[in-house]
Order: sequence, then C-alpha cells, then structure tokens
Amino acid sequence: MHWAPQLVLRALLTTPVAALYVGWPMYEQLPDVALVDTSYLFTLASTTYRSSINGSVAYLASELPKWLLFDKASRKFTGTPTSGDVGAFQVVLTGIDLADGLSLSNTYLMLVATGKAIVASADAITATVEHNGHTNGRNGLVVTPGKPFSISFSRDVFAHSDEVTEYYGRSQDRTPLPSWAHFDAGSLTFSGVVPEVVSSIAPSVLYTFSVIAAQHAGFASAVGTFELVFGAHLLSTSADASVKINGTFGDALSVPV
Repeated sequence: MHWAPQLVLRALLTTPVAALYVGWPMYEQLPDVALVDTSYLFTLASTTYRSSINGSVAYLASELPKWLLFDKASRKFTGTPTSGDVGAFQVVLTGIDLADGLSLSNTYLMLVATGKAIVASADAITATVEHNGHTNGRNGLVVTPGKPFSISFSRDVFAHSDEVTEYYGRSQDRTPLPSWAHFDAGSLTFSGVVPEVVSSIAPSVLYTFSVIAAQHAGFASAVGTFELVFGAHLLSTSADASVKINGTFGDALSVPV
C-alpha cells in the first residue's frame, strides 16, 4: 500500500486546472461606433474569452443602455441610439465556461457619436484586388505558397475619408492578423510571405482580412474585407471586369474558357 500516495500525487499533478482567460479583448476588436438614429450592429469575436481546457464559452452583457441589446447566441450587439445617447458608456461582458460554470467579467467602453457615416466601397475594394493579380472571381486575391505578397488600398475606398483619423488591419473577426501577414497603417498595405502548403492534394486555404477606418481611435467606423486564397492547385482569373454572356432560353450554351 506504499504506492497509494504516489498515485494520488501523480493524479493531482496531471489533472488540468480549469481557468477562463481573455483571449482577445473586446477593445482590441475595435467595436463599431454607434451613430445617432442609425441601426447599430457589432459582433463579438468568439475568442474574446477562452477556456484553458478548451470548453465552450457562453457570453452575457450587462449594464447596457436602454437602446442597446445583446444576443448571447450570435454574440451581436444591436440597437438604434438617439441624440440623448451621445457619448461613451461602459458595458460589462461576462464569459461563462460551460464545462464547469466558471465565469470572468470585464468592463469595456462603447461609443455613440454624431457625424457622417464612413462607408467602405465593396466595388473599390474588389477593383483593388483585381489590379493586384489573379482572383478567385470574387474579392479573393490568388497568391502562391512560399512567395511574398503585397496589396495596398487607397483611402478613397472609404466615403468621407477626410474624416478618418486611424486605419487598422485585422482578420475577418477583428482578431490579429496571422503571424505571416503585416499591415502598415500609413500606406494601407497588407504584406507578408504566404505559408507553404503541407500537401500537394490539400484543398485551397482562404483567409479573410479586414481593413478598418476609424473617426474615433479604438472604434471602427467602416470595415472593408478581402480574401487571400492559396493552395497546391487553384483556379483563378485575370479578368478585371464583368464578362457578359448572351443566350436564348431553352437553347444550349457553350462558352470557351
């Protein structure tokens, strides 16, 4: 029976200790600024809080102003502020580890402002992607594994860009860019070296990036997105304009590619 304490000690040492921690804080996600009399939407990243034992995390928001709602299933903040709501306010964001019920709460700032709406032009972003090389037929730039890439955007992709004070580059959910990509806010340039693919038969990989304009530092005013697509085998197009195909209903159609 001399081995029993050793077994107990070993079990204690190898049993994981559950903990909830901040994965990517809400303020780093650049919450959208809310404009007076304008419908508001901001989606919280699923990795805002994380579980040390990889458990699922549920989200709750409290101390919200009357105009603002939070849907815990979709992690979306929605509502329409009025002129009486202008200014910064605090919300409490709580994460709950569904595996053991542990919770963690933090307070974050959100903002209601007046002024012109900054809007990202999807057409201008697509045109920029097409100008930089072959595409996947949408707003995806097809790049080569192991090779450098660089794509720069004009400030004109945002309406009322003269009111923009800050630019940010993020992944689609406003978490950090992957380690192989970099954003230069001065030139609005995304650059880096495309990762190598691990298999000649692996499917293509798609990364969605966000270029974000802000009138107020730390709060997004407009977001434009584009994609980088790479893999061992890819189909791309060099077309930089829409292709029109005419046909007659009921007749066979053949188009050379």
